[in-house]
Amino acid sequence: MKRKIKRFFPLFLAIVIIAVGFFLMRSDFFKIKSIGCELDQYPCPLIYEPVLVGLHNQNILQISSLSINRQLQALDPSLAEINLRRTLPDKIYLKLTRRLALARIESADAKVYFMDSKGEIFTGQQTSSQLPVINVPADKPVSLGRSDFSDSLFKLITALNEYFIASQKITWLPQQIIELQTAKGPLAVINLEKDISASIAALQYILSGFKIDEALPAKIDLRFDKPVLSYE
Repeated sequence: MKRKIKRFFPLFLAIVIIAVGFFLMRSDFFKIKSIGCELDQYPCPLIYEPVLVGLHNQNILQISSLSINRQLQALDPSLAEINLRRTLPDKIYLKLTRRLALARIESADAKVYFMDSKGEIFTGQQTSSQLPVINVPADKPVSLGRSDFSDSLFKLITALNEYFIASQKITWLPQQIIELQTAKGPLAVINLEKDISASIAALQYILSGFKIDEALPAKIDLRFDKPVLSYE
């Protein structure tokens, strides 16, 4: 008798586990009733409502983090990180983080892109209005992710931040030439095929060398061995 019990005990235990699992998956006890969401430490905007509303009354044990990530990033590609926390029996909390944008890129076809702190170009929503704006001509197609184009822009933006040079507008011209309208006034012309960091360092040195009452040049051309200052 004891041998028969030992023989059938694993089967009995498996049946119990399956029955309990089926009960947990079908029970209203584990249906989601409370959803919290924050984006960069603030309440999530309404753009995410289609996904959040769809989570109500789903079984908390069955929801997939991967599926939620895909749905949210389809709504907002600028999301860098999505963390899901479950609190049994019926509460979940989403903590979202957007990419840190370093620059805003405006293409000739009126499309808007952003560059993040890793040098990748992405689309999405950004609330900051203090980003440097880069205008790109029609012959310079903008692609998402990393490319030679984005690497050049990333070096430029990194150098501007390193030397504390504020810009009002950056225009990409043919032959790897950049026109940089500085916040102080002068227009700087830079060749991206040269040492970008050295060019920006020279620009910072020139701008810091003027006294408050001195007239600033209209243009600082840094394409040559020596900077050329124009006052017209």
